[in-house]
Amino acid sequence: MATVPPTRRIELAGVNALRTLLEDLDHVVHTVDGSADMGEDLIVDFTRGRKRTGRMIAVQVKTAGGRSSKYRRASGYAIPVGSHAGDWSTRPIPVIGVIYDMEAGRLFWVNLTKVLRAAPKPPRYVKVPFDAELSTETVEQFVAEIDAYARVMGTLDEERTPADSDGPTVKPSKARRVRLTAGWKDPSFTDQAHHPVWTQGWFIIWDHYRLTLIDGRTGKRQMGGIRTLFPHVPVAGDQALFLPAVPDRLKALNLPTFRPRWEVRLRVDPARIAFVEGVLYAPGQDGGLFALDPRSGAQRGPTLLPGHPILTQARVAAGSLIVLAGPPADQGSATQRSKGCALALDPSDGEQRWVYEPRGSLLPHWAASDQMLYLLEEVKSAQYLVAVHPTSGVESRRWKLADDMAFPPVASSSAGHVLGRSGILQTYGSVPRRCRWSYRTQQRTPLAPVAARDLVLVVSAPHVLTALDAATGTERWCFKERGDFTTAPIVVEDIVYVAHRGGRLIALDLGTGVRLGSTPCHLWEEGERGQPTVAQGKLVFSGRYGGVHSVDLGLNGDGEGRRDLA
Repeated sequence: MATVPPTRRIELAGVNALRTLLEDLDHVVHTVDGSADMGEDLIVDFTRGRKRTGRMIAVQVKTAGGRSSKYRRASGYAIPVGSHAGDWSTRPIPVIGVIYDMEAGRLFWVNLTKVLRAAPKPPRYVKVPFDAELSTETVEQFVAEIDAYARVMGTLDEERTPADSDGPTVKPSKARRVRLTAGWKDPSFTDQAHHPVWTQGWFIIWDHYRLTLIDGRTGKRQMGGIRTLFPHVPVAGDQALFLPAVPDRLKALNLPTFRPRWEVRLRVDPARIAFVEGVLYAPGQDGGLFALDPRSGAQRGPTLLPGHPILTQARVAAGSLIVLAGPPADQGSATQRSKGCALALDPSDGEQRWVYEPRGSLLPHWAASDQMLYLLEEVKSAQYLVAVHPTSGVESRRWKLADDMAFPPVASSSAGHVLGRSGILQTYGSVPRRCRWSYRTQQRTPLAPVAARDLVLVVSAPHVLTALDAATGTERWCFKERGDFTTAPIVVEDIVYVAHRGGRLIALDLGTGVRLGSTPCHLWEEGERGQPTVAQGKLVFSGRYGGVHSVDLGLNGDGEGRRDLA
């Protein structure tokens, strides 16, 4: 039976500090009576808008400082596990460890349940890093991380077998299988065909400057097709294709007939046209962004960012339409030269919400979660990852990248992740100027990482796919295959699909990495040809050696997915 420790008075300093922080933000905090303390000091009921969310956590609090320094370490702090490993790893709610540094007056935290479930055997201590600070600035991110983990934790608990109930090891149900089967295919396309783009029941395929429609359900071609001057699949929306006609005109063609809908005199950058929330956003070749009515081609409102070249397609993130723009080509003799900006608009009416002005030049790559935008800047030949609040446009933190990025950043609920050309995956979170954790892959030619739920998936060696905890970098699971993986994984719902050189598509459980099924599959390539598309419960792609192929993914519904699902 647990006893009341003699240091209870010192520990109460940490309990009170945490209680004050959470109650000031309207969360409900319940104290566990000291005489019944079984490794938990508080139970916290999270709220949103002063209403309970139904999400709860248990908290173990330790105080470092004063006369007690046993929890201090060179790289942070440590919480002893003792006899609590079984309780903390099998609790139906997450158990969080918190360190209160009395001298600094600061709180630090770690997810004890997550660490213990991932460990092959219970450790003596659980580390708490310096960058895992809990404060008024980071508590929203803390709540989001716990919420994301609790959802995954619930999924894993549903799959636990009775034999697993006494320890932290989680095993999937043996009954769960995914049946992958070859679907329709069209061998007439060449090996230069781009991967299909899905729109409103149709797959659009570009092959040697010709656009073809394929029925998404049957795989049959729509009769005809059209020639195009544009070297990619154009943007589609509102049952139409939008593409340049001649150098100074933009036109819309009705689908699936390809009959003209409208044509306007407008010089646009066709590679960056976007269809968002029922509005067509077309960047001008001379700068600026035009908002057009997709039914008539009429311009809606004034030109946005006149004179500024638009760097990327506009898209919605964290509830705003985000547009990245470079500096104007001609800035005259102004003493205060513009370096470009990031602009957030209301998707419903196009009203400006905020403008972020960088310290250097914005790069045409960014990522977003609901909690943060991650932009890339170049200042004096150095690359920086910058975290910007999505609701205000205010810079939160910035980090200098140790290596040039190999792929655009990806965002999880808790951090931004960048894979460098040297194969090192670096993660940046709540502490400015310092990397939260890094992971070295063994890939000579790195493949793009993928963020999904609270994981980062990375091909860590030619034949190894590894799932890392997005917050800590801890290896959650590792899947090895005889053949080398040729493409980055694709995540749909709670399943990971990955292809390898042996010509098979494999389905894995996202939470555990357990193999759920596989099927023979043609190989494909990515890059300039785009990425495979998932729609109608099928993976559809252009093969490396020609033809368009589909694979039924064995989903219950019409699952749709891409690579960046954080």
